[in-house]
Amino acid sequence: MDMDMDRREESRTLATRRATDADIDNAMNAVADFQRKWEEFQNRFDRVNQAFIQKISESMKMSSFESDGIEYDDGKAKTEEMAQQVATMLKTAKHAMVLTGAGISTNAGICDYRGPNGKWTMEAKGLKPKTLPIDHLVPTYTHMTLRALLESKTIKKIVSTNVDGLHRRSGVEAAKLTEVHGNCFVERCNECGATFERPFPVRREMARKDKRTGGKCTKCTTCEPLVDTIVNFGDSLQKDEWEAVADFASTKCDLLIVLGSSITVMPTAGLPTVIHNNKHPVVIVNKMKTPHDSIALKVHCDTDAFMRAVVNKLKHVAPRLPPPARKVYAQVERTAWRLKNGCCCEDLLDEDEPTPEENQKQTYPPKKASLKKVSFKAASKTEPALPPVSTGTATSSKKASSPKKRTSSLKKRSVPSLGKPPRY
Repeated sequence: MDMDMDRREESRTLATRRATDADIDNAMNAVADFQRKWEEFQNRFDRVNQAFIQKISESMKMSSFESDGIEYDDGKAKTEEMAQQVATMLKTAKHAMVLTGAGISTNAGICDYRGPNGKWTMEAKGLKPKTLPIDHLVPTYTHMTLRALLESKTIKKIVSTNVDGLHRRSGVEAAKLTEVHGNCFVERCNECGATFERPFPVRREMARKDKRTGGKCTKCTTCEPLVDTIVNFGDSLQKDEWEAVADFASTKCDLLIVLGSSITVMPTAGLPTVIHNNKHPVVIVNKMKTPHDSIALKVHCDTDAFMRAVVNKLKHVAPRLPPPARKVYAQVERTAWRLKNGCCCEDLLDEDEPTPEENQKQTYPPKKASLKKVSFKAASKTEPALPPVSTGTATSSKKASSPKKRTSSLKKRSVPSLGKPPRY
């Protein structure tokens, strides 16, 4: 009897000891696993913290940079020398990327922002900047050259901070273009994310700060009107679009060419630093100083003149002729176009209709700004394939009818002829 009790007690003791050993092993494994995860967290935190500090320092550098407001010119001889260097870089690069700013559109008749005659510079002086309406613009030589470089696979991607839509108008494929600040001719559905390119600026003339465009999504059943894609100060960029740019810049890009941009607005202002840190060359073509001049091959020159010099060195690239000017749509014509194509949000029709007093104040076209003549080297005699946008002119009506009835207010209102587009 006593022996049986002793055996049972010994068995319980042995089981308890085994359980204790197992608990100790589990506890030791848990501690080791915790230490491993803690070290991973610390390493990840250090990387994120370092990247955050770098972004803060870059932002402070951008905000503290003050341009002297002077436009410089390197002269023809130095420009030709720089063009030869850039042409050589383009021949050897496998994943070249181009970042464009307002400076490439000034020859189209639109003003930049920080130049001597720029929008912000003139407004600071209490003056009105001279610029053509956005739907009167024709792509410049630089726009057409960038399209040719994409088609020849000399460059792989274009990132633009411009909203004028001239890259798309020149024929650049949407898949190879990222317009980080939006496009005046593109509207988006917030429900399904679909985007639609229109033949006219999508922002309503009477809407002021309202982002609703009056368009209706034809790809989903949402009742909400479409919104414009313009990114204002304080707005967030499209996450998927910017992540694709950041990934390309950090993993693939081996040459960055900046054309006509002051590179002071984040996050695009951080691209030159990313490329430079990866030991790849950066080229900046701008008449004014930028905060990244010290890490780049800097060219003080007009972008059209520089790209013409680069094309002469490359030989295999021949820019096409630019497309004709767009047809100018009055607000009532835009609404009629939407109704005809089944993409009109009728809830906003009453808000879109101008009063008789507003009709009398509207003048078409606004005063023209002077255009600089540029020349193009045509690749062929045939007209390039471009996005389908109707062209033409119409005669003017003396007075618009009162919008008492919706049917009468939606009649086509013609506008005076803008004349022939400038010759190139």
